[in-house]
Parts: sequence; structure tokens; C-alpha cells
Amino acid sequence: MKQALSFFLIFLVQQWIFAQPGCQDPLAQNFNPQATSTNSTCIYSATTAPLSARISSLPTLLNESSALMVTDGRVFTIVDSGNEADIFEIDSTSGQIKKKTRISNYSNVDWEDMAADSQYIYVGDFGNNNGDRTNLRILKVRKSAVYHPDSLNIQAQRLSFNYPDQTTFVSSSTNNFDCESLIYFNNRLHLFSKNRGNRKTKHYSLDPNAAFQTAVLHDSLNVNGLITSAAIRKDGQVVVLLGLDQTGSLPVFVWLLFGFQNSDFFSGNRRRIDLPGVLVTGQAEGIGFASESRLWISNEKVGNLPPRVKQLNIQSYINSFFTDISDVKIQTQKQTLYPNPVSDFLNMEFNSNCQYAIVNAQGKRVLSGNSTRINVKNFPSGLYHIILNEPESFQKRKVYNFTVVH
Repeated sequence: MKQALSFFLIFLVQQWIFAQPGCQDPLAQNFNPQATSTNSTCIYSATTAPLSARISSLPTLLNESSALMVTDGRVFTIVDSGNEADIFEIDSTSGQIKKKTRISNYSNVDWEDMAADSQYIYVGDFGNNNGDRTNLRILKVRKSAVYHPDSLNIQAQRLSFNYPDQTTFVSSSTNNFDCESLIYFNNRLHLFSKNRGNRKTKHYSLDPNAAFQTAVLHDSLNVNGLITSAAIRKDGQVVVLLGLDQTGSLPVFVWLLFGFQNSDFFSGNRRRIDLPGVLVTGQAEGIGFASESRLWISNEKVGNLPPRVKQLNIQSYINSFFTDISDVKIQTQKQTLYPNPVSDFLNMEFNSNCQYAIVNAQGKRVLSGNSTRINVKNFPSGLYHIILNEPESFQKRKVYNFTVVH
């Protein structure tokens, strides 16, 4: 018994010594190179990013575009309440409608977002502005039917649900049970609420095969605004939440969620990127991954701003976290670090716009930044790798070696 207790105490001590959750993002203010796992403690400075043009305007039929989904190289959108129950496939360059597919057995009560798996498209008919809906549902249709050029009218399967934490259905403009965001991941549908009351978002999940169910409530996040759409990267490692704020200068924003475990999306790094406000971006309602580092963002028509699609490159915000020494090829053809070996200051012939992360021989990050002169006096002697992320391309990551001697 005493021996078993001793082993247990040793195990606890080992866990305390070696398990060091913390901020593993080199771009965070409180980056911890000794952390062995990621938690939600990263602190970031306020960040504003520009948007570039993708599609200058969408057809007037899409004036109330409420979603944007990219799947299998195709781009889809829908329109919200008061419109027909149509799924629109649009051209990724011109924005023109390539095909309109009508769901014939259900109406469009308030369609707000879309998601897809390998076989199905899911349409979230769960817009709930006043928090009093009792007929929340997701419509499930086969991709093969939507993709077929002659299939213009199809039928959907209805997935009805309710929220476990909603007990009253009194109409209110400050309710916390509106929803406009949907993704598919790990054999579940995931919803992110649009809390009009406390400006947070709640993460729920659903079984994509159950005809009626109570959603599972997982967690909440203070997003300081209203979430209007969500998307997940193809590899499942990055989730983005699009939102807008109805206060002040009417900001539009994106939350980047990465470094999470399983489907606990709020458990990892959580970084907010502010975009140009509503008066410039429009009422942003849809977001989708065009590639692993490019997001497409659509808006509905507001005033003189037409519905259109903008583009946001998030490469510089996430690459440092995901870059691993095994991902890139060691560069040996050109000497860009000197002196090497080094004992005090390392000089680098890199563009100052390039972000880098320095890792030791054990693969732990010890520094990040973009300075071309680094003080290594406090670095222990040994081999180091500097991972360079060039801003114009995700694929142009390079690794150089240098040695510290004291």
C-alpha cells in the first residue's frame, strides 16, 4: 500500500513538473516558451486588419445574403427571412449565380448560415431575433442533389432542436437565444449564438442525424459583439467567428480560435482582429475559408453598399503558432546569419517585415519577432533553429540553423 502511494505521489510530482499549460503563441504578449500545452491565457495587443476586394458586387437577388460557404471548391450563399427557400451557388470570381436550388418541402423562416460535411449541406433556419421561436431547425440536403445541374427542386430532412438553457419564450430585443452561425466538425453540428443581451456567444452542438433533440451547451465566450457567421478550416485546426458591434463606430471583427483540443473551441488561443466598420465593410453576414490562410467575407446590402465579398489574409496571425521544425526544409545555400557560431549578437539579413520564431534543439520556442539583430547572451549554448515566415506566402517558410557558444 505504501509503495503504491509512493508511486502515485511521484506521478503527481512528474505531472506538476512536466505539464505546463500556458500561452504557446509566439505572437502573444505573454508567450511562454516553456509551456507544454496550450490554454486560453494568451493576451494580444489590439489588432486592426484591412480587407481586400474579392467580388465587387453580388446580384440583386442576393441583397440579403446571410451566409457564405466554400466546400469542394464551390461557393454557396443563402438569403434570410422573407425570401424563398433557395440555395445559391455563385461563381467565385464574378459572383454571378451559377445555380439556384429550391428546398420544396420547407420555407425560409430565417435562414442564417450553412455548413457541410462530405455528403450533406446543412442550412441553419434558426434566426431568432426576438428569442421567441419554438420551431428552430436545421435543414439537411444531399450534396449530390444540390450539385446535379438538372436538380432544381429538392427535399430536405428537418433537424428540430431547442436550447437546454431557454425556459421562457417571451419576445425580447435583448435575448440571448438568437443564432446565425453553424459549422460541422467531428461528426457534430456546432452553433454559436448571437447574444443580444450580454454580447457573448454560447457554443452548442447537435447530432446531425437526430430528427428532434435538445442541443448540448458547451461553453461561452465574451466576444463583445454579435456573432453573425462561423467557419472552420478544412484541417479542423482553426475556427473563425465573424461579428459586428452596434455601438460606437459600428466595428466589424473576426475572432480566431486555434490551438484548442477536440471540440473545445474556446479552450485554446482566442484572438480578435478588428476590421473596417459597417460603414465601409457593410453588414458582414457570411464567412468561409477559401484556403488555409484566406477568408472570404460577404455582406448584405446596406444603404448604398451592395452585397459583395471581401478577403482577409490571416497567415501572419496563425503561422507562427503552427510552424514546426518538421514542416520546412533547412536552408543551407546562402549564409544569412552572422556571426555563426555566435556568443553575443546575431545579425540576420532578413526583411524586417518577416516574422520569425526561434526554437531550441528540443523544439521549444524561445523567442519570436522581426528584429534583424538579436541578443543571444542569455541563450544557453547549443544548436538553434530560426523559422522564417515570409508575409506574402504561407508556403515560403524557411528554417536556418545557428549555434550559440559561450
